[in-house]
Amino acid sequence: MLNSLKDLVRKVTGSAEEKVAQEPWVALTENWPPYNYADADHNPTGYTTELLRLMLKRARLVAPIQILPWTEAYVTASKRPNTLLFTVLKKPEREDLFHWIGPIAPSSVYFFKIASRGDIEVRSVAEAAGYQLGVTHEGGYEGIARKLGFSVGLNLDVSNDDETVFWKLTQRRIDLIIDTELSAAHHARSLGTRNRLVKLTQVDQGVGHFIAVNRSSNPEELKNLQSAFNEVKRSGAADRVYQQYLLGTTSGSEPDLEEQKKSNPWNTDSSV
Repeated sequence: MLNSLKDLVRKVTGSAEEKVAQEPWVALTENWPPYNYADADHNPTGYTTELLRLMLKRARLVAPIQILPWTEAYVTASKRPNTLLFTVLKKPEREDLFHWIGPIAPSSVYFFKIASRGDIEVRSVAEAAGYQLGVTHEGGYEGIARKLGFSVGLNLDVSNDDETVFWKLTQRRIDLIIDTELSAAHHARSLGTRNRLVKLTQVDQGVGHFIAVNRSSNPEELKNLQSAFNEVKRSGAADRVYQQYLLGTTSGSEPDLEEQKKSNPWNTDSSV
């Protein structure tokens, strides 16, 4: 009787393991440029997308990339084995739900201004409070701004979308924005050279952006993915992709691309 029970357990366990092993890999993401988004031909692209493709190639894995609404992508990744989710901020409440590969990019956020605004000097959060800060309604940065003490009617301007925030910035209707270096670089390119963005003081360091992997995924292939990330990072390939998307912001009065290339995207304390 005991042996029969053991055989049954072994059979059930083996079937579950085989199911995971046979489940095809898939990578899910949302539309969040420049990390991940659809190009003019509706193909997934962006910094993390390119990085993931390098990793998959080195790990010899195939994982079709799908752009979905964030909630759908997140729920699917939390339930389905062999599912990758990117680009993900590693929060304490999420930490035990996934295996984490990264950090793939810093998540530090800073105050930015238009380069032509020589009248704005911000060396601390306290100094920033003396200017109008623009954020998107219910975006992550609105919560950060409110925690810092910014309030509507005093020094906080809330818009319905990012495009309106940046339009207000170029029209001097607001003075500052909050953003990551990579995202600010993306917006700087769309704003044009006349509206180049300048990075000011750091607002929040963050823990970094990651690729999250369902914990029930094939352990051997997951190990290969982690090794592939380490190799891409060590070889400098990840840094080269990062720098391609980073160009567009500066911490001084004039662009200094050489100084930007010295920054280390794998250190969340890095600055450009």
